Amino acid sequence: MKRIVFLATIAVATLFYFSGCEKENNETKGPKVETLSAEKVSLCVVSLTGRISGLEGVALDFECGIEYSTDASFAEDKTTRQKADKKYSEDPYTVTVTNVTSRQKYYYRAYYISQLMIHYGTVKDFTVTWDTPQVVDLGLSVKWASFNVGASKPEEYGDYYAWGETETKTDYSWSTYKWCNGSYTTMTKYCNQSDYGKDGFTDTKTTLDPEDDVAQVKWGGGWRMPTEAEQNDLRSKCTWIWYSSGNTEFNGIAGYKVSSKKEGYTDRFIFLPAAGCLDASLSSVGSIGFYWSNSLSMVKSGSAYDFCFDSDGVYWGYSTRSHGYSVRPVCP
Repeated sequence: MKRIVFLATIAVATLFYFSGCEKENNETKGPKVETLSAEKVSLCVVSLTGRISGLEGVALDFECGIEYSTDASFAEDKTTRQKADKKYSEDPYTVTVTNVTSRQKYYYRAYYISQLMIHYGTVKDFTVTWDTPQVVDLGLSVKWASFNVGASKPEEYGDYYAWGETETKTDYSWSTYKWCNGSYTTMTKYCNQSDYGKDGFTDTKTTLDPEDDVAQVKWGGGWRMPTEAEQNDLRSKCTWIWYSSGNTEFNGIAGYKVSSKKEGYTDRFIFLPAAGCLDASLSSVGSIGFYWSNSLSMVKSGSAYDFCFDSDGVYWGYSTRSHGYSVRPVCP
């Protein structure tokens, strides 16, 4: 396995359900406002539906949508109002809510505003639980997922992906790599050096397109692979504590507990298992972790930036794009 690294100094899981309970609001006379269903779109993305009826004779310049909040009383500082793209019709409308937090109950209600009058539907609630990754806010530039793509809890290894590919496979080599013609000098996408491109091919792409970002493809919503800079943020602004195999906190899985150093966030962490890597075969499981960024190496177009770690530390560098590594997504 070809890899260049630079040593860096270093010092929860979820099923979607909706509650059947509702709370009635007192409404003044006017159109009928109904709060309808909440539906899972993809991981941490929810669609909320409402309906306005009895519109005969009302003004055409009304607004309607959904309010959602972590507070049952809809306190202003904890409530978001999301306007629907609504025409003058009594058909149901839907708004999409992204990056909801795992294990957090949300309250939502349809609303209608016209001529300074506001009407609400009943209050319903939903909760994201254990088959969806928790959105972990470490106080960094992005939030991190609580587990890897292909996993269902923090200590599971998940799946392995070549850089820029969105499906697993059995052979992780240049002969099967999607973005070349069989070798590291025949790149057909993401290549800024003609020596690495097929027939001298180059393009200006240095970050994965959404359709080649496995986190975006598999999880949807605002999830994506981290940039090299965001990975560096995680390395430099968190405390990394190695857990060897046999630990009780993470079910005997070796890896790093990565905790925030930022004031107000020090009780928050993610766990990165030492999942090893796939090339000709699966190797280094339980001793090394390899995690892709979405950033092409500026040194060699046949490589992409990543970080890896073992019990001695965390390392920054770039690796051969055809290798199968883990992916830990981020979101805004």
